[in-house]
Amino acid sequence: MLARAKAEVRDGRLIFPGVVVDMTEQRNLEEQVEVARRQDRLNRRAARVLQQRNEELEAISRSKDEFVALASHQLRTPATAVKQYIGMMLQDYVGSISPEQRDVLTKAFDSNERQIKIINQILSAARADTGRLVITPLLTDLCTLVRSVVTDMEPQIYQRKHTLSVELPDSPVYVSVDTGYLQMAIENVVHNASIYTPQGGAIRIRVNVTGNNCKLSISDTGVGIKKKDQSKLFVKFSRIHNPLSVEAGGSGIGLYLTAEIVRLHGGTILVQSRLHEGTTFAISLPLMQNVKTLQRDNSGAR
Repeated sequence: MLARAKAEVRDGRLIFPGVVVDMTEQRNLEEQVEVARRQDRLNRRAARVLQQRNEELEAISRSKDEFVALASHQLRTPATAVKQYIGMMLQDYVGSISPEQRDVLTKAFDSNERQIKIINQILSAARADTGRLVITPLLTDLCTLVRSVVTDMEPQIYQRKHTLSVELPDSPVYVSVDTGYLQMAIENVVHNASIYTPQGGAIRIRVNVTGNNCKLSISDTGVGIKKKDQSKLFVKFSRIHNPLSVEAGGSGIGLYLTAEIVRLHGGTILVQSRLHEGTTFAISLPLMQNVKTLQRDNSGAR
């Protein structure tokens, strides 16, 4: 309570006229304001600490990505040299070799090729993490690109005794893409379809056009993916346990890199799967606009 008064003499009597104010609410408000100020100071201090921590983590992440990129580059150089030397031996540049030697060298060549592929994927993933994965789009017929992937991967598919069906439109499907990176993305999905499908299974590749987009679907009759695990598919270094995962091996970055490549092309990748029944990956890409004009220009250039 706050009381204020002034002594006066009236009619021979001493009185104290004044006011009495209940200060409880005001005091409570002042206390609340002080508590809010203290909390604000604590929040500002915590924000500075979090900002500093985030900067430290970003620096660590950059260092990690730079290390991975450097290590991948250093690994790729000798692996490429090994490929060249083994290739020369297989082509009899250093003399004829026996069938047994050719068989061993072929296996070594194939293993080295797989190693180079993994190194390239790690290097590309490191570039994607740091925003340095740059695509160079060119006018490309998606059907031609799919045929090239199929031609390269048919030996692996038929080695596992899979049946392969490819359904493509009669006319070209033009998209603006980086053929090297998009081919890598498609190969990753087809490779997964093959290694996660038991021998004797089926793989289906299909391209169709809807409106201003085209869709590339890759389906298999493999082991399938649990609903709760599907969100992990495009996470870097994520591996999902299934009956064929040990045999399949892998680095856990193939689908992560695939999703990044598709995203950089302005597309989307979706998955539908049922356990023990198979999986379908669908890559949607925007069609190249004004294709007729580009075709006419290209024809004139030829």
